[in-house]
Amino acid sequence: MEPHAEDRAEARYPWMKQWWFLLLAMLFVFEVITPFLQWPIGLPKTVILATEGAVALTVFSAFAVMLTEDRIPKGMLVILGMTLVWGVVAFFEGQSLATFLWGWWRFFAFPLVGVFTYLVIGDPKGFAEWFIKFCLALLAFQVMVQIIMFGLGYPVGDNMSGTLGKNGVMQFTMMVFFVTCMAVGHWMVTNQLKYLLWALVLGTAGSVLDTTKFYFFGIVAILLVALALNMVQGGRFRRLIIFLGIISLGAVVIVPVFNKLAAPLDNKMLQDYLDPDVLIEYLMYTNINTSGGGYVGRGYAPIYAWEQLQRDMTTTLFGYGLGSRTTSTLLGLTGAGFQEDIYGVNGSTLGAWMLEYGLFGMLLFLLVIIWITMRLFQYLKTNPEPYKASIAYGLILFTAFWPVWIWYHNVWSGEVMKALYWISLGYILRQAFAPPPRPASSRVRLPHENR
Repeated sequence: MEPHAEDRAEARYPWMKQWWFLLLAMLFVFEVITPFLQWPIGLPKTVILATEGAVALTVFSAFAVMLTEDRIPKGMLVILGMTLVWGVVAFFEGQSLATFLWGWWRFFAFPLVGVFTYLVIGDPKGFAEWFIKFCLALLAFQVMVQIIMFGLGYPVGDNMSGTLGKNGVMQFTMMVFFVTCMAVGHWMVTNQLKYLLWALVLGTAGSVLDTTKFYFFGIVAILLVALALNMVQGGRFRRLIIFLGIISLGAVVIVPVFNKLAAPLDNKMLQDYLDPDVLIEYLMYTNINTSGGGYVGRGYAPIYAWEQLQRDMTTTLFGYGLGSRTTSTLLGLTGAGFQEDIYGVNGSTLGAWMLEYGLFGMLLFLLVIIWITMRLFQYLKTNPEPYKASIAYGLILFTAFWPVWIWYHNVWSGEVMKALYWISLGYILRQAFAPPPRPASSRVRLPHENR
């Protein structure tokens, strides 16, 4: 008698029954389904508390593991340092404790999920292979939901984002970019095109339905960086031909379909954005609305943030403090940084982070990117197995583009992408740098025990 698919999966991946995997699986289910329950199903916004609860349970587990194992990862020192420095700044800006705590939570929750993964995951057999396949399956599921929604008559545009809810196009796009980076990494390591082609086909189909113009420019940039990295390391000319073929095929086949669906929304074709005047108009668009917030275009957001930082030298260097650009309509919280803001919102994470953390904070962000990238390259020198190396290369690509991602949109609210990124990063760093468990006999003796 043939075993069921679930039984075969559990036999191949026995770690699926372990508590850490079940906890992360619960987190993913809530992150993927909760936005859909709000829209179009129509459940109240309080349903999001289930998602926050799942993340909170994971973060609490990370702290519990640190206490029981008496081990604090270096990443926690960065989190504690930022909390102290930018917490003091927020305090002197008149930030309320509740808003500070909410801002802290929104910023550090998923990095702490990464810390949890680093602490508990170990080296489960076959996890790297499973993770890459899971990413592709998740993308396929989301595109299937999009197609069903399109068939039911939902219009193309920002709401056509699978199960990621109303105006979930940014969440969907960032998930697509992450999955594509994983697939590109797999191709760089194995020279197999199957996963990459699936990621490109699914990502393109989904981006056509949600009319994301940036996707096509972003994918070309990712492929070109991957090509440059591959050429430097391997010098394989055949891969250049394949990359150029993929890009050309996409331009010939996909662009006309995209234009047919997207052009009625803003009367512009995809190729129109190659015109510098059209591109600048799109990037610099700003909507001033002093009575109820507004929109700052991603091109103008960092310029506006820099102007706001000129209040004094302390603000220039450290911003307005942690949580100062945080809001929550559900909790009724508004950050102190909005008191001097004529727009009310920012169009990108870059603008918000500049205002919260100032020049020192942005410099720290760049140093973290460099540190992560160097650590991943260092890990690749150890000759890891192919699927682990694939994830490492995918993380290098995605991490290298973090400045672009935070400029592109308010990406730090992309929960699914953040979950995928920080879990995979915690997993790879655990393979490379986690110290062996400390034996009980090596515990440092306290002074009174030496008497």
